Amino acid sequence: MPGLRRPGRADRGDAARLRADAPGRGALAPGRGLPAVPGRRLPRPGRGVRAVPADAGGPVGDRSRGAGARTGARGPRRRDAADARRRARKGQAWADDAGGTVARPDGVRRRRITGGARDRAAARTEALGMSGTTTFRYRALDKAGGVRTGVIAAESVKDAYRRLSVTGLTPTKVRAGRSRGARGFGRTRISGRDIAHFTQQLAVLLGAGVSISEGLLSIAEQEPTERFRRMLEEIAARIQAGSSVTDAIEPHRAVFGGVYVETLRAAERSGSMVTALESLAEMTERDAEARRQMRGALTYPLVVVVALSLAVGFLLTFVVPKFASMFEARGVDLPLLTRALQAFGLSVRAFWWGYAGGAAGLVVLLRLAWRSPKGRAAIDRLLHRAPVVRPLLIGAATGRFARVLGLCLGAGLGLLESIDMAGRASNRPLLIRDARRLVERVRGGDRLATALRDCAYLPPFARRMLAAGEEAGELTRLCGVVARQYDRDTEHLTKNMATILEPVLIAVMTGVVLVVALAIFMPMWDMVGLVG
Repeated sequence: MPGLRRPGRADRGDAARLRADAPGRGALAPGRGLPAVPGRRLPRPGRGVRAVPADAGGPVGDRSRGAGARTGARGPRRRDAADARRRARKGQAWADDAGGTVARPDGVRRRRITGGARDRAAARTEALGMSGTTTFRYRALDKAGGVRTGVIAAESVKDAYRRLSVTGLTPTKVRAGRSRGARGFGRTRISGRDIAHFTQQLAVLLGAGVSISEGLLSIAEQEPTERFRRMLEEIAARIQAGSSVTDAIEPHRAVFGGVYVETLRAAERSGSMVTALESLAEMTERDAEARRQMRGALTYPLVVVVALSLAVGFLLTFVVPKFASMFEARGVDLPLLTRALQAFGLSVRAFWWGYAGGAAGLVVLLRLAWRSPKGRAAIDRLLHRAPVVRPLLIGAATGRFARVLGLCLGAGLGLLESIDMAGRASNRPLLIRDARRLVERVRGGDRLATALRDCAYLPPFARRMLAAGEEAGELTRLCGVVARQYDRDTEHLTKNMATILEPVLIAVMTGVVLVVALAIFMPMWDMVGLVG
């Protein structure tokens, strides 16, 4: 065109000024020779930009490469080698969502992040709990303009915004929830009474027509236990993301228990969720009350035993050796009982660390034995031989077996699965063994009434009632009758445990005090005889 002229080359003075005013090395886009746009401002105009010749071996205006950019075909190879060495030294990585743009050999423009930026991004991701699906707290507006808050499961904050928008909400604030390891000033231990109270509230909300996710969030808002509150929010988020109720609770089986999870699974299939929750609430409340009564009955004996042990330990360690030394200085021959107690007290003072280590080792050994199947069975057999403990253990296990059996049958589980679940829920190895035998015989074709005759752990009354329930077709109802009967018996025995143990403890205390008193007074009587 007549009005255009061929672009002229900039003079050397302009080139020098451009090099002085050019952005730093890190602000240039490698491979193109044009300054990249800084993060906070627009670049100043470049007055000496030249066109790239068609036959050039590399970008002519690449000031970040120095003379190597004007060496023809050798320039790109040198730059590629330099870039490779620099990436190896700094730990750079290629990505599509961070850093400055870089021309890749395949012509696709990518972005580059250095090792430090990548580590900081990973640290932020880990701190926010965004590695994989996590929970996010949100505040959003619904179509009517009301404010709604809750939690949602998503892979990132952006994904949480997208999920909320799909549901018809307009999110105004989304932040990552605290990690599981976060702690606050609230309680962190989840008790059986917490589970029972939660189950009762959820059954009431579902019976009133509230969805299960909204019910979980409503309960979580007023839950004082911090760990339980976070757990309920996570379960609600999983349900909102499309999981079933049992799949959402399954990761927390250790908290709720296998009976709880499997009962909800069967109830979810049969559509009797409200009824199952009411039965679970009754069961968990009963279990929590039984544990509370047991702790209350054992508190007084434990306090007496601890106080007696401390008093006897003080007498044997300090009082008896001092009196024995005084008697020996007066020339009194010490009786055998006094010498034995004196030797024991001196050994405790000299090797207290050995006695403490032995006691700790015994506790650890008992815990390990209780965790192993054979050790647990051996301890269970020893406990069932105790005259006071045996009726209490059998009554509690029978009541729980019947209650769980009726609960599972009412929720829709099969007979064999219900028997196995009830046996494992009793926590008694002997009853678990009998329940497995019962399952095998029923699977082999025997009737439940016939197979129950060989279940030696269950009392005769419970076996007759369960057999009558099978014959009458009312096994679920009669399981509840058996459970309530043995629950009352267990409660009566628990309340009377302190009364039963009180004379035993008094006799033990009297015997220990008498032995220590004789060890002190017998040498005194001998010394009085010598003086007389």
